[in-house]
Amino acid sequence: MNRFEVRELLPGDLTALQSVTPEAWIWRTVTPEKFDVIAEQPAFAGLVDGLLIGCGGVINIWPGLAEAWLALTPYAKAHVSFLYRQALRFLDWVVPTYHLRRVQTTVQADWFEANRFIKRLGFLFVAQLDKYGPNGEAHNLYEMVM
Repeated sequence: MNRFEVRELLPGDLTALQSVTPEAWIWRTVTPEKFDVIAEQPAFAGLVDGLLIGCGGVINIWPGLAEAWLALTPYAKAHVSFLYRQALRFLDWVVPTYHLRRVQTTVQADWFEANRFIKRLGFLFVAQLDKYGPNGEAHNLYEMVM
């Protein structure tokens, strides 16, 4: 039986995640120089049997607005239900705690599983952003307005 754990994000978690998923596009914009800044924002780490499977959080843009993010390892696919429940709990906590009126995120348009996951969390599709990604990929913009 798996042991599931959720804890506050530590700067070392992002370094560990990057070492497992060095090809992920998130590392093109979220560089090691930004890890400490991100770790100061509301964020969590998910572990299964002591192994880091993903991190997620929000970056406060200004009062009332935050950008949600999620970075996963390949091990996360086997634990989508766990991650979904923890992401919901996190959103249920972060929205009232930080008095958010809007949370938004972008997801690569052709990544079916990630688009389905974000919709299941309650985000609504806003628009497709053509040539948005680091290699010109289209992304979908999603919002959650309170």
